[in-house]
Amino acid sequence: MACLVKSNGYWHFENKGKRYRVGRMIAEAVLGKPLPKGAVVHHVNDKSNDIPSNLVICQDRAYHNLLHSRERALKACGNANFRQCRYCKGWDNTENLHYSPRNGTHRHLKCHAEYEYNRKQKLKENRR
Repeated sequence: MACLVKSNGYWHFENKGKRYRVGRMIAEAVLGKPLPKGAVVHHVNDKSNDIPSNLVICQDRAYHNLLHSRERALKACGNANFRQCRYCKGWDNTENLHYSPRNGTHRHLKCHAEYEYNRKQKLKENRR
């Protein structure tokens, strides 16, 4: 028996033990074909609102994550282009931040230097 269930804030269509996200089904219906492999459906506002105007088809998870990052920045500081410093937690223009691809974070160089200095001081104290 087919039914609708809500899980993690998203509506799912359940049929014969398989679960399908309703937002994805609606996006495919509007598009008129199955979504490309790796595509992700982003909900602009409420993730339980599956009307077509609330859905954005993202080419991949990386683009979907970028949308969420820009939404967080816009909500926190009013500028979607700003990013948060890993250390001071302040929001700033990316021109003033260093990006670390190793862990995917942004940081002020001054904040990073201060963090490293304090870390080394603690190591020295612990050795005594």
